[in-house]
Amino acid sequence: MYMSAHTDVTQGVILYPPESIPEAFVTPTVSTNGISIGEYSKFDPLFLTLQNVVTSPGTDIDTIISGDDRGEMLRMHGAGMVDYRITQEEVHIMAKRNMLIKQQTMSGAAETNVVTRYNVTMRKPSVLSRLRAGEKQVLSTDEKSILDSKNLEVRDNAGLLSHYTDLLGEKILDSFKGEDCLLYTEPVSLPIIAAGQTILVGSPIEPPQGYVAVLLGVSVDAASIRTVVPGFPLLNDTFIRINRLDKKQYNLVQLDTAAMPGMVAGTTWEMTRMYIPTTKKIEVTLYSITGIPAGFDCKIMYGMRPITTIDKLMWTEFYKASLSALDTQAITSLRVSDIVAAGTE
Repeated sequence: MYMSAHTDVTQGVILYPPESIPEAFVTPTVSTNGISIGEYSKFDPLFLTLQNVVTSPGTDIDTIISGDDRGEMLRMHGAGMVDYRITQEEVHIMAKRNMLIKQQTMSGAAETNVVTRYNVTMRKPSVLSRLRAGEKQVLSTDEKSILDSKNLEVRDNAGLLSHYTDLLGEKILDSFKGEDCLLYTEPVSLPIIAAGQTILVGSPIEPPQGYVAVLLGVSVDAASIRTVVPGFPLLNDTFIRINRLDKKQYNLVQLDTAAMPGMVAGTTWEMTRMYIPTTKKIEVTLYSITGIPAGFDCKIMYGMRPITTIDKLMWTEFYKASLSALDTQAITSLRVSDIVAAGTE
């Protein structure tokens, strides 16, 4: 069974929720029998959202998404897909327990070299998100108290409570545009990469103490990759790999460059978006089995901002930060712990 690089995103993989992990790969063969290309489970108590789905356009392949043991939730036909070299379909499907992504050709003939790309976004559920997910009856005593004290059900029914900011949208970039923040895009032209070599793309992303850095996107000259590598797209040849060294997560993400967006050779206009935080260090690398010539262009986008009290409360499973006097004041006077649990900020 061929599967994506991340067959399971567990809570142990997700260190700083919310996070959004990208996938980009090429499936060798899809037949009428169907094939599983992604299976996600064991992520409880996190909620999973599938976003930004795209496959090879103009094919007779259906991408079938099911989750939470409810059967088919969405079926996307390849013939109607947008061009994966430019963009992706707007998809937002949530699961609480499991998700399966399957592909199947609807004609008699198998199809080969099928590109697939999507994001898996993981969030820690709040009282509000659990209410919206139909879990009111299983809320704990403390959660029910927050539900009632903040009048969440009535306010949500009235349309007064907003939904999450999209981690892959443009609005999230505003959180890195303050006076004490940084939003940076680093273009890189790589030297020659020999067969079997791994090379660092740009500088390591290392936030100063008290800050969090977030890798927001990576783009490559994918159109040239698809031209340079014989037999487009040559499977499992040249990859973007992302290492997060907070917990020695080497190859946390592996993206087949043949499946990344890019329409015009020599450009890095189209970016694969993600949301991967670190308080220690992130490295973006390029690995090639056959090698690529010098002058290959890449680009990384990341932001940095101060770590907040809300961050510390959200990341308690991994990030054991000591609370400052300001944190304690926020928790006691502003009841930030209740705000985080409620999910209204």
